[in-house]
Amino acid sequence: MDVHITPGTHASEHAVNKQLADKERVAAALENAHLLEVVNQCLSARS
Repeated sequence: MDVHITPGTHASEHAVNKQLADKERVAAALENAHLLEVVNQCLSARS
């Protein structure tokens, strides 16, 4: 799955996209139960 900030929707779009592309950073973030719940809510909202 690829996640990117839509161009023009965030002041730090490039920096955020760089962080999202960092697989180790994403894996560590998903170990946080709260962040994982937020991600799951976002994914289920689009279904």
